[in-house]
Amino acid sequence: MAMAYFPHLNIQPHPPVLQPSQADPFPAGLPQTRCISRKIRMWAYALCLAVSSCIGGDERIPSDGAKTKLPVSQGVEGAWEMLGYHQGDTVPDITLYSGEGQPFHLYAELQKGKPVMIINGSYTCDISRGNLPSINALSERIGKNMEVVMVYTIDAHPNDMMSPYSPDSDIWIPPNNVRDSVSARQPKTYGERVELSKTWIKENQIHVPVVIDKPDNEYWMEFGQAPNMCYIIDADGVVEYRQTWFDEKKLEEKIKHITE
Repeated sequence: MAMAYFPHLNIQPHPPVLQPSQADPFPAGLPQTRCISRKIRMWAYALCLAVSSCIGGDERIPSDGAKTKLPVSQGVEGAWEMLGYHQGDTVPDITLYSGEGQPFHLYAELQKGKPVMIINGSYTCDISRGNLPSINALSERIGKNMEVVMVYTIDAHPNDMMSPYSPDSDIWIPPNNVRDSVSARQPKTYGERVELSKTWIKENQIHVPVVIDKPDNEYWMEFGQAPNMCYIIDADGVVEYRQTWFDEKKLEEKIKHITE
């Protein structure tokens, strides 16, 4: 699913270089306007924590039999850059679960004081599969300063139905999947998605924690509807950096600024 497979789209795969800040919340030398802006961000963060703690129903793990929704990405016509969250946006809290049922609460993780990097992918996505060795290595290098987690989302290139990233109804199998003998049906239930994520982890020796998107594709719908996105979210719940397509080299440049 490399960019060459999108000749009809006008996609800019990399957002502008950002200027993240790791300053203390209210440093004495900071201009008053920046301090006020920082306060507003922290108030918004606290409000999100309060609201999320009151939504008990969203905390329950989906049942294995819950039917998955199978939409087409709004980005297939080149709109990926406009979807999801961008630099300076405060993201909502989200709770997802590992294949073993362990919860991942985004804001609880952020309360530990470290940024969180979130990367999504799927078993049949050849691009995310090709990036997995880099993601494993990256997590080992930066784990002390930044939490890295992967989200298993709707499958990119199922063998039984159209791709969520295709503008037509044809089944779309990338050459890399044929080469690597990667083939799977689109999971129709949450349980099937969990099982395919386990296959993904095992076959690719993924060492990064993996959580599974909900049957309604909550993460995918909110964070950009693309196959292999990357976010860095700071401890205040604010987007420091976003990549529509995971790019290790550009990411390394940003990580140096963020963790220094």
